[in-house]
Amino acid sequence: MGDLKKYTISFGSLPNGEHVFKYNLDDEFFANFETSEIHSANIITQVTLDKKPHLLKLTFELAGTIQTECDRCLDIFDLPVMYHALLYVKFGATHEDESDEVVVIPANDSELNIAKYFYEFAVLSLPIRKVHPDRSDNGESTCNPVMIEKLNKILLQENVTFENNIFKDLKNLIN
Repeated sequence: MGDLKKYTISFGSLPNGEHVFKYNLDDEFFANFETSEIHSANIITQVTLDKKPHLLKLTFELAGTIQTECDRCLDIFDLPVMYHALLYVKFGATHEDESDEVVVIPANDSELNIAKYFYEFAVLSLPIRKVHPDRSDNGESTCNPVMIEKLNKILLQENVTFENNIFKDLKNLIN
């Protein structure tokens, strides 16, 4: 596991008001998370910390690309991603997650490591279905043409088999 300390914001000595922090999430960052489905990425992030006397408001902006496998043709491609999130940090007796947007940390803490939130937001930025864009600038499919041809053949065979089974079942009902 690598070093995630560089994703720690020391807010204790900061004056009240807005402060901006920028980070780059790359392959090295995602290698810190053993079960990550993201292995290669280049995501630029900006965190705006609005410090108030009894509350921290963090605004996360993520934009970049994640290298992933196309669910249709299985080729690797760069998937553009964007994500925006808010996180409120309140001060209390112990650390607890009140909800997805609200975290309570001990009142005497003066630092917050945001690596976990970056990882969660990057994963949430992934669509359910990850596929190449349907058409390139010249109007052609951007999926692997050999794989698409094989898929089309399989679909045609399954469709014929499916129709034959339906007719057999209907004939059995008549008899």
